Amino acid sequence: GEIDRKKLGPLVFSAPQNLQDLNKLVWPAIREKMLARIDESKAEVVAVEAAVMFEAGWDRDMDEVWAVTIAPNEAKQRIMDRNGFSEEEAEKRISSQMTNVERVRRTNLILAGTTESGTQVAANWEPLKKRMKSDVLLLESYLPRTWVALCRRWGVGEEAIRYWWRRVRDRYSEVHRQYHGTQHIEALLGLVDELDTAGHL
Repeated sequence: GEIDRKKLGPLVFSAPQNLQDLNKLVWPAIREKMLARIDESKAEVVAVEAAVMFEAGWDRDMDEVWAVTIAPNEAKQRIMDRNGFSEEEAEKRISSQMTNVERVRRTNLILAGTTESGTQVAANWEPLKKRMKSDVLLLESYLPRTWVALCRRWGVGEEAIRYWWRRVRDRYSEVHRQYHGTQHIEALLGLVDELDTAGHL
């Protein structure tokens, strides 16, 4: 059989617990299929479109996340026009999603939800491919080389190595504290290497 989305929608979006229960069932299956298709792809860059990228935690599987933001009122009107929802139904859908403020905080690139989005994507596509190539190597300085060596010694997969290096780098190496941040990372890596060499890890 098939799921009647028109009947399911009011049931889950009117009760947060129902929505959480549904997501627990659906999101793992979607993620499994998504990762399988990514692994099968031979493309230089694979793009994944998902309205709940952050809510589902799939951003942790991505090298970068680009987000399209629009004003809440415009989002509400689009949902009403597209799905034939009432204003109340559209507001329930929007309230179940992450706010633009939180989305922007966690996104690598913000795209305006207008006709200019295509132009923005085109302008950033080639730089993205260059970043992907450099990230694959992660061997441009002492810190990345040490990080990669330690992770490989512990049997960490290449994707995880890249992902966690970017997390550490982005969190502790902002422009305004680059030297201070990387200095602490270097000290941490040195300590971990010493402990590992001594057999304490």
